Amino acid sequence: MNAPVVLFVYSRYDHTKEVLYALSKNDEARNSDLYIFSDAAKNDAAVEKVRHVRDLIHDPIWKDCFQNVYIIERDRNFGLAKSIITGVSDILKKYKKVIV
Repeated sequence: MNAPVVLFVYSRYDHTKEVLYALSKNDEARNSDLYIFSDAAKNDAAVEKVRHVRDLIHDPIWKDCFQNVYIIERDRNFGLAKSIITGVSDILKKYKKVIV
């Protein structure tokens, strides 16, 4: 079994799109689970950008590229460090290794 891929996103639509396309082109993508953690906006200025990124990660195209796609949307802003630490820790409870 392949290690799951864990991706953390926030408000950078173009970067997120590039990463998802690059990951989807990997030969092992179809045999890999993808976990996407989306942090909530930290202020009003980020709300629209976060929504735009969330629309992208919910695009059905990604489900055709990976074995499974799991999206975890935070309802409050964790911040980068807490988001990564809690996200990776949660996934490591299920798997022995992850790709972040």
